[in-house]
Amino acid sequence: MGSCNVNAIFRLFVGNFMIIWTDNRTFIGEVLDIYKKGMSNHYASIESADSLSQLAAVAVHAYVPLILYMVSWSYF
Repeated sequence: MGSCNVNAIFRLFVGNFMIIWTDNRTFIGEVLDIYKKGMSNHYASIESADSLSQLAAVAVHAYVPLILYMVSWSYF
């Protein structure tokens, strides 16, 4: 997860929607679950996160890819 805007002000919650970028597509995704690494190499599900450093994985339901168009507006 690259440069995400997850911090104490913009927390990541289960049920939130996010924008996902890949090399050639952009998706809208819903956060299904958030996992952090616990003791003895076990993973635990958490309801929210305020930093990426505490995350091990995020389960996301990616919806249909978006097709982004550049729109040029002319005003007369």
